[in-house]
Amino acid sequence: MSEKPTYEELEKQIAELQERADKCHSEAIKYRTLFDSFPYGITVSDKNGGIIETNAVAEKLLGVGKEQHEKRMIDGDEWWILRPDGSEMPKEEWAGIIALKENRLVTNCEMGIVKPGNEVVWINVTAAPLPIEGLGVVVTYNDITELKHYEKNLKESEERFRKIYTHMSVGIAQISMDFFIEHANEAYCQMLGYSEKELVGKHLKEITHPEIIKENLEKQAQLASGEIDHYRMDKKFIHKSGNLIHGILDANLVRDSTGRPLYCLGSVLDITERKQVEKALKSSEEKYRSMMESMKNPAYICSSELVIEYMNPQMIDRVGRDATGEPCYKAIYENDKKCSWCVLDNILKGEHIDYELSKTVNDCYYSVTNSPIYNPSGKVSKLTIFHDITRIKTMEAQLRHASKMESIGTIAGGIAHDFNNIIYIITGNAELAMADIPEWNPAYDSLKEIKTAGFRGAAIVRQLLNFSRRTDEELKPVGAVSVIKDALKLIRSTIPTTIEITHNFPDEEIIINADSAQINQVMMNICINAAQAMEENGGTLNVTVDKMQIKCIDHIYPDISPGQWLKITISDSGPGISNDIIERIFDPYFTTKPVGKGSGMGLSVVHGIVKSHHGAIYVDTSPEQGATFNIFFPVVAEKNMPNVTRSEDISFGNGEKILFVDDEASIVDMAVKILKRLGYHVESETNPIKALEKFRSRPYAFDVVLTDMTMPKINGIKLAASLKEINPNIPVILCTGYNSLIDEEKAKSIGIDGYTMKPIVVKEIAKTIRDVLDRKK
Repeated sequence: MSEKPTYEELEKQIAELQERADKCHSEAIKYRTLFDSFPYGITVSDKNGGIIETNAVAEKLLGVGKEQHEKRMIDGDEWWILRPDGSEMPKEEWAGIIALKENRLVTNCEMGIVKPGNEVVWINVTAAPLPIEGLGVVVTYNDITELKHYEKNLKESEERFRKIYTHMSVGIAQISMDFFIEHANEAYCQMLGYSEKELVGKHLKEITHPEIIKENLEKQAQLASGEIDHYRMDKKFIHKSGNLIHGILDANLVRDSTGRPLYCLGSVLDITERKQVEKALKSSEEKYRSMMESMKNPAYICSSELVIEYMNPQMIDRVGRDATGEPCYKAIYENDKKCSWCVLDNILKGEHIDYELSKTVNDCYYSVTNSPIYNPSGKVSKLTIFHDITRIKTMEAQLRHASKMESIGTIAGGIAHDFNNIIYIITGNAELAMADIPEWNPAYDSLKEIKTAGFRGAAIVRQLLNFSRRTDEELKPVGAVSVIKDALKLIRSTIPTTIEITHNFPDEEIIINADSAQINQVMMNICINAAQAMEENGGTLNVTVDKMQIKCIDHIYPDISPGQWLKITISDSGPGISNDIIERIFDPYFTTKPVGKGSGMGLSVVHGIVKSHHGAIYVDTSPEQGATFNIFFPVVAEKNMPNVTRSEDISFGNGEKILFVDDEASIVDMAVKILKRLGYHVESETNPIKALEKFRSRPYAFDVVLTDMTMPKINGIKLAASLKEINPNIPVILCTGYNSLIDEEKAKSIGIDGYTMKPIVVKEIAKTIRDVLDRKK
């Protein structure tokens, strides 16, 4: 039996036990404090899986209080556990159950705990079996909810940027440090015509145009070495098809967290279409600039501030300098301020405005076209084109003048008809009176002067009609001397008396193929020009007509071939023509005369007429020595000359019956007397309708009908046609003072048997009647 411990021994043992108890308590407090303050959630279960201990972090993470927590099992149905993909996790996958049942450590098990209120907390779980009697497993878990959200956002961001990378319109490629393609997005592939599989592994030089390879690889080397972090360049790529692709390349160096270069990322904006548009625009600009510069019309473009932006060469020539940058009103129009007629406000509204400038700084007339030009910047400029209409204005003036002349011709025709009737009465009665008295009677000479004056008046009327009438050019044999003499008579009455006219004509007629009206015009144009040159101081105008034999080509007259020529020399004592304009005097519209004195067409018309008559014209002049025009026309050969018969004897009738029709009673009375004295039986009518009725009642009672042309109700042509319908064999002679509807050629073409112009000379009418009657026989 052992001895009982002494008091001291008990006291010592108690003290040791107390010390050990205090130490255990201290350790328990330390570990409890560590358990409760551990940053991860901790759950401890018994060997059956019942939860026997949790710390505060676990309670907070799982949303379950300590008392409720410790009443649950680790595999209890109260838990709602999710897999990382969000689907429900079966119990056999729970980390605590695996560790408890399989007695092994389970780490990094990610799961989601659905807390009360359906809030999901994502945790990373580690479960380990406890080698302590009565205990099961300890489960620790840390909150990865924020990390999970971050990963989710990162994943979404990566997906978003992956889609952007894949589908963005800008081509992007990842290039290795040794310049090989590692990745390429869809736009990059489409731009070059390859699939990504075909592009990956290609060296940059395989897709780069030879012109740009050296520059591109040098910059890429600087990028790969870290010398630069970025570069930009216009790059030319080679498409799979071989076509040229234009792009703007932005290349960037991508580094890792330590700053080590990883790869290069190149983004390319395809500007091929833009380059093509730029090329087309440049081509278009060059084309339109070329058009502007090659057009004959002066043109300029000014801004909305009226500052000249462009002038074509014609406008530069017109202004005398390139005035780009200057105000248009000052450079173009020589004004100190905006022009009063400026249409800029209308142009800025998109309108197109045309107007005429009647007189400008270079003394020309212009039709001015103004149009808006829309710039890419949105601003509007004004395009102004000057169309020179000086020639049109001159032609309009000439047309008005021609219209006046045509009106004058029409008026002259009407006057001529009435005037010729009056002259006919005067000359006819003078001839009747002269036949009634002997030549020694003093009145005979007076009557002869009356007759002569009457025929001179008739000649003036014929010249006026010949000058004003419009005819188609018909070249036929004419007596040039007679035509020129008639022209001089009209010229004499046209030019001032301070100018003396002298002439020298051959004794014999000279026949040429010509239009007498145009020869008349040649004489008028040259002589009036000469007269205008001498009108201030007076002078002498000389006209010489002669026949000239050319034996060989003459250096003085190089355009004249050997043969006989009519030479007309017209000279004046005026100031002459200066040498600096002598070569231009035959140019259309060239004139040195002031406004209202000439159109510049006179000598041009002369030149045209002479050439159309197969002739030639030369001018010889010296300053202050006058001017001489030599005009040549080929003479008609003898066999082509018209037959001219002359008879001084009066042809008398043999009692033939004449029906004479004229609406002037005085003419009828006089004509009846003349015709009766010529040996004819005469019946007369002043009314053509009554004359037709008389003829219809006795269609075979007359041998010939003489009728006037211009009469009321029915003219001479219609009367003749009606008479011939009744009696086709009746001869009709037409007598007219003037009528634009008929001449001798037209009269013959419609079946008129004879034609004579008033005033009628007794010998001429006697011969005409006799010839017509003799042809009838």
